[in-house]
Amino acid sequence: MKYNENDIKKIEEILKVKPKIKTPEFNSEFYFNKQNEPTFLPEKTFYFEDFIKIAASFIFVFIIIFLFYQQKFNFETTLWQSQNLTSVKSKDIIGVVLFIKGKVDLISEDKNQDVYQGTTITENSTIKTYDKSTIEIVLDKRIQIRIKENTTITLTKSENLWKIFQEQGISYHNVKSLKPKENYYVETPSAIAGVRGTFFYVNNNSDKTEIEVHKGNVIIYTKELESGYIQLKNKGSLTPNNLFLFDKKIKKIEKKVAKKSDLDVLFKEMEQNLSIIENEELWENLSKIPTTTNKKDIEKVYNKRVEKIHLVDGRILEGVIASQVGNKIILHTTTGIFIVNIDDVKEITFE
Repeated sequence: MKYNENDIKKIEEILKVKPKIKTPEFNSEFYFNKQNEPTFLPEKTFYFEDFIKIAASFIFVFIIIFLFYQQKFNFETTLWQSQNLTSVKSKDIIGVVLFIKGKVDLISEDKNQDVYQGTTITENSTIKTYDKSTIEIVLDKRIQIRIKENTTITLTKSENLWKIFQEQGISYHNVKSLKPKENYYVETPSAIAGVRGTFFYVNNNSDKTEIEVHKGNVIIYTKELESGYIQLKNKGSLTPNNLFLFDKKIKKIEKKVAKKSDLDVLFKEMEQNLSIIENEELWENLSKIPTTTNKKDIEKVYNKRVEKIHLVDGRILEGVIASQVGNKIILHTTTGIFIVNIDDVKEITFE
């Protein structure tokens, strides 16, 4: 592009013009107010404070769940393992009290224990009833015994043998089943009754021994003293509605048809009572519990402090809840091991 002389003169005149724009005067108030204003950033789409609150809530819930399952895990893993401590003496539990009326003594290792519904029974225990008293027990969920007033029996259990020694009194036996090679005997000072699966009763006093069979079969042996040794004689078999009678004074043995009795009504009543404790899991848990009643040993077994368990019948027991199956719980206490309905527990407090 070419410029003529006139154009060049115009440009020179423009360049000689002084700018009329002036710099504004310094305003300190305006300056410092502007300095205090925040710097504007792009609008936030993530709220940090809300995130902190949500994260804290999740952490709190996680801690609660963790502590709950940790406690549950510790309970389940230590409950049955700690019982191997040398300080924990264990004795096999063989039975549970189903029903009790009146005064009854339960003697184990020369200790007399108070008896309630749900009280557990250990091997080699003796049960003694008094006037107008009755107790009903179940052994290993398969064998049921009702013991009438003024009766004394001792329960012995070995690997394949149940031996019930009845010193005196009346007892009813409902043997639901026995394992292969397992035997069940009721022995009196003058006779022995051996059974497989049956329902029968034994009445023994100073004058006679009477055995009546309602269901199943019973093998009978009489015991006689010869040359200082007891000899088993007169082996016989009793079938339903048969009665065996041994008169000790004249040593007379009779086998006859039994008179009409109330054994059928009693049998149905006992069957109904047995159904409340036939739970397999309940018996399995019960068999694993060491029978120590020492407070420190109980705390070691369960890895927790003993509590005060208040029952609706007024008892206050020191111990722990060892297990729960359905509506029944096993209480391991300093006075014994009990099975109770969960509704029978009023409250639990710490010492």
